[in-house]
Amino acid sequence: MPLERYRDVDEMPPPAAVPVPPASRAVDPALLERIVALSSFATSVMDRLYPPGVQRFGTIEAANAAQEAAILARMRRTASRTSTEDDLEAGS
Repeated sequence: MPLERYRDVDEMPPPAAVPVPPASRAVDPALLERIVALSSFATSVMDRLYPPGVQRFGTIEAANAAQEAAILARMRRTASRTSTEDDLEAGS
């Protein structure tokens, strides 16, 4: 695929038309509500894997090590939270 460069936006061809789904394939509003509810539930149950913001790493090995550490830390937090909840339920 050749690369085309333009000096001005006016020189660019118009964008390709985006196909619009027919009315029969329209998205069900109930489906969207279920998706939002599931997303809200998932974010309430699991915390973030990474802190917000951009993280930079010098090598791919450092990035992989940070990902592995973040996954293990989240697993430990989830396990300790679950064991604490189990202890509270057992004490009732």
